[in-house]
Amino acid sequence: MREDTEGGALRRLVPIVVAAAVAITAALAVLASTADGQTAAKPPSGTPMPRYYVTVGSGVSGQPLRAVVRDSATGRVTGVVTIPAPGVAFAPASVAGGGDGRTFVVGVSKSGQAGYSLYRLRLSPVGAPGPLAPLRVLPIGSAAGGLPARAEVTGISLSRDDTKLAVSIEHFEPSVDTVQPWAELDVVDLATGHVRAWVSKVVGYWAGPPSWADGTTKVAFTWWRVTWIVAPRVAQHVVGVREIDTADRRAAMPGTPVNVPVAGLRSAVFASGAPIAVMSFCSAGGGATTASIAELAGQRVRVLRTQTRRSTDPALLSQCDVLSVDATGRHALVQGFEFGRIDNGVFTPLPGAAPVSAAW
Repeated sequence: MREDTEGGALRRLVPIVVAAAVAITAALAVLASTADGQTAAKPPSGTPMPRYYVTVGSGVSGQPLRAVVRDSATGRVTGVVTIPAPGVAFAPASVAGGGDGRTFVVGVSKSGQAGYSLYRLRLSPVGAPGPLAPLRVLPIGSAAGGLPARAEVTGISLSRDDTKLAVSIEHFEPSVDTVQPWAELDVVDLATGHVRAWVSKVVGYWAGPPSWADGTTKVAFTWWRVTWIVAPRVAQHVVGVREIDTADRRAAMPGTPVNVPVAGLRSAVFASGAPIAVMSFCSAGGGATTASIAELAGQRVRVLRTQTRRSTDPALLSQCDVLSVDATGRHALVQGFEFGRIDNGVFTPLPGAAPVSAAW
């Protein structure tokens, strides 16, 4: 959950609850079956798991912001790199992984300040991180002349060939009483540093973290709608998943709709090398909050994991996310509510504090 910091660009966001227990029960019933009413077949096992993953957290006053490299099988730390963010008490960061399993991009903004910095991180064969190398690109948030102080990068995604980076940005007004967010999607050519931007003309909507739906050209993202504002809180929910074909010069934000279940949807991450998406759902009611992780393969949907907490604390809604999916779609890093990985439908908890961002 994103909260205001003094002089910062972040505001408190409370996702709307979807018709309490009735809606989430109905949604899970739909997810448990396929479009034709048949039980979804279990995906084939044996696809190799990425060897390492990288996590980033939130900067804490007096402590450095770090990227932590871990072994996927055990969660063992294989290396730590400090992210340059000098003198910043809170610096939200994102991490994205490429197709080779050893190339990552880390993005960080300075709370209350304009600008966004990108770094390339490469791992050795044994998971040892090299130094963060600054990426020389045109300003992120180019539709506004560079990322303003009161804007937020909601996520980044590296294409499967490691040549392009997708960046989702939420712009919003200075006062939470008059907040009218609008969405921007930037795609960075990492070879030239050129940035191409798509901007939504629809005020009151913003784009969630992006993922490359086909590896190199199509970028998909959740499409959020702000429904009401009562300072200092904003209620919002996902109204769908959209897709931009970056190779189509006529493509316009917010793109074309993708057919996915929407009730209670929190996140959707597409595999870059297979027609598979892994999604998270969350809702509260009856004194409890339920989180579910599901797989969408074509028209077939399969629930992979469901967990319930006997609490309706709004903070739980922000602990239900798919953070990263490998190219096959068979391995995912998730948080719902516990952080861990899912391999061919089997959940394994991973050590360490729940990250703000994680990537294979």
